[in-house]
Amino acid sequence: RRGIAAPGSARAPASARLAATADEEAPVSAIELLSRGESDPFVRDLSEEIRGITGAGIDSLMNPAKVINLERELIGLREQAEEIEAQERRSADDESLLADIRALIEEKEAVSFREKRMVMKGWLRNVFRGQAVLCAFVGALLVYDAVPFFPNQELYIRVLGYWSWWLFTVPSLRSIKPLAKEEKTALDIAFLATLVASVATPIFTKDLPTIWWVDFAVVAASYAYGYTLGKGSALEAAIEETDGESDFDSRPPTTGGAFGESLFRAAKFAGKALDVGGGQERGVRSEEATALEKRLEEAIERKASTAEESDD
Repeated sequence: RRGIAAPGSARAPASARLAATADEEAPVSAIELLSRGESDPFVRDLSEEIRGITGAGIDSLMNPAKVINLERELIGLREQAEEIEAQERRSADDESLLADIRALIEEKEAVSFREKRMVMKGWLRNVFRGQAVLCAFVGALLVYDAVPFFPNQELYIRVLGYWSWWLFTVPSLRSIKPLAKEEKTALDIAFLATLVASVATPIFTKDLPTIWWVDFAVVAASYAYGYTLGKGSALEAAIEETDGESDFDSRPPTTGGAFGESLFRAAKFAGKALDVGGGQERGVRSEEATALEKRLEEAIERKASTAEESDD
């Protein structure tokens, strides 16, 4: 989503003044701030506030990056409102702009209020992990036709044994929020790779236990990649907040290498098709700005243009 422009600047996001470093580098993303943890003063103060509400820090929230984005935007909007309020003489346009800013502040404060209270409890995370393990175990019993008290299962039921990796096990793990970046990377790969493996492996073998173990190996390899080569790679960067499209060609080489970048491009396309909303759970920005934000940005741009004309 496009940022709200600061007074006197037609394009700079309002939160950029908070996030940018002293030498005017690009604003730090919410995901980067989260990776710094409470060593960052902004994250520490916000985490303490959330801990007072829920009893747990910011990383326990369903959408921690969204909360950081909201709070940064609120700081920028409040600064804009204070600048207009400090003017001794305000025009009708100024009053209209101030009203829009106040309305947007109220809107974002309401969203922030809700998001700061959206926490997945530890017991629920354990339920999802237990469910994933149980589904994998039951799947193994099915492919080996070893279900207690129910021998000689039909083939179409036993086939569900290896499909359980894609249908139940991996989705159960992906339902846990928030996930560590490494595990999310692993599960994003596994969600697509187990589908491919479950479709392709039967072409080479009809042995159901073998297919189950291939899916198991795919999930294990996905975790190995996520926690080793995937750390800091282009694939991990997929879940980072961006204000535009990722441009891999302009980035320096990473430990993931060209393979990781190519894999991400394919995963990003397939993931959007198979998993609508994937990546949004940590608060990645939407591309759509609200009508109020668009109106506010247009008003600020007009004000900036008027100021530039008067200076000339």
